[in-house]
Amino acid sequence: MKAVDMNSHETAMKPQWAFRIEDVGMDKATFEANWRARQRLNDSQWAKVLAVLPGRIGVRASNGGNARRFVEAVLWMAHTRAYWSDIPIEYGAWHAIYIRFGRWSHEDVWEDVVKALEDLPKTQALLGALVEKYQASYRIQRLRGRMK
Repeated sequence: MKAVDMNSHETAMKPQWAFRIEDVGMDKATFEANWRARQRLNDSQWAKVLAVLPGRIGVRASNGGNARRFVEAVLWMAHTRAYWSDIPIEYGAWHAIYIRFGRWSHEDVWEDVVKALEDLPKTQALLGALVEKYQASYRIQRLRGRMK
């Protein structure tokens, strides 16, 4: 009979999506420098966005990411028009960002964020287009599902 180490089994069962700096292969200072270099909003612009977010969204989220990094990730997506899976690791897990983006889209949070970005017209237009594209795609998928 083969002996099984329970600790190794428990480790294997832990979710692999948790984001850790050690997984990226860089120290905390380098990670923070990369994150700061990728920011698209300054502190006053972020304050305007934070003011329109509902509830306790401004505090650290339970999934390990914070709201500012999430919003910055979505702005990165809007500006680059890349695939969701191409989001840089400094922003967190791309799939979690995509799911949260969709949730905020369905809750119409992005409308208020777009309005709060009035001093950044290009970013405002790109983010609005990203949200509209997602919502149109979602509506088409829902219609296809009903027709079957």
